[in-house]
Amino acid sequence: MAIQLLYRVANRAGTVVGTYESKKVAAAVEARMETVHELSAKLAAVMPQATEAERDVVAEFLVAERENIASMLKGIKDLPEQEVPAAGSDNAAPAAAQEQPLAA
Repeated sequence: MAIQLLYRVANRAGTVVGTYESKKVAAAVEARMETVHELSAKLAAVMPQATEAERDVVAEFLVAERENIASMLKGIKDLPEQEVPAAGSDNAAPAAAQEQPLAA
């Protein structure tokens, strides 16, 4: 008789998504599912019109393409905060003269 140890990974709804012999693989699958779930929840704030399934697809894409996305994001610098001079100072410029983003 042999004892076989299996790790079953289930989603939040309780549906089994996989059974693995390796604890390391099961933990990686679980971490990936949690990340997709958290990203989907964050996407709900900016995509309220999208269904949960649509947000899950976007989240799964972001997780799958994380290396490419991370390399693209590395080149982005934060924009400097624009200082707004006090209204009564000599350096106060009219609102129209302040820098405006270019229209695409």
